[in-house]
Amino acid sequence: MPFHALPFEGGLLVDATLRAVRAVIHTARYVHLGTHGLLSPSPWLSKIALANGESLDLATLGELELQAELVTLSACNTARGSVGKSDEVLGFARALVAAGARRVVASLWPVSDIATCELMAVFYRELANGLAAPHALRVAQHHLRTLDASAVSRLNGELIAAGATRTRRSGRHSCFSAGSER
Repeated sequence: MPFHALPFEGGLLVDATLRAVRAVIHTARYVHLGTHGLLSPSPWLSKIALANGESLDLATLGELELQAELVTLSACNTARGSVGKSDEVLGFARALVAAGARRVVASLWPVSDIATCELMAVFYRELANGLAAPHALRVAQHHLRTLDASAVSRLNGELIAAGATRTRRSGRHSCFSAGSER
């Protein structure tokens, strides 16, 4: 199962503007948003940060017509939501499922950049090796629990060498990838 990230420019993901996301997200089989979750007490005011100060809110997410087998929200607190009158949790995951996503991977708590980067690398490697998403995530989580201090230090060095610090300082924190076999 090959994974392709779009759009690429010189080997680096291009900033994910709302326009860029809307242009490709509806046909993607796999969607990965590595960004920041901006939560509000009112779920309707919560947003997923994109490039150039833009964002995706619940209403916009719900309006997307997705064909995605999997949407990954690699950001803090993106699985959180509020219980509505019908006892259903209203949040990013619910909006994505309503828009057509078959599965959503999101976080209930704040996440570390280093740990998340490693978790996602192992998760996608295991998906590419044929594991179903729940099993791939379990393998990735187990992998993180086995890391010692020297492994975490090495990962931190790799992120810095790859430009993670420079990217964060320049404000270009959003990335978008959509993989498709179609």
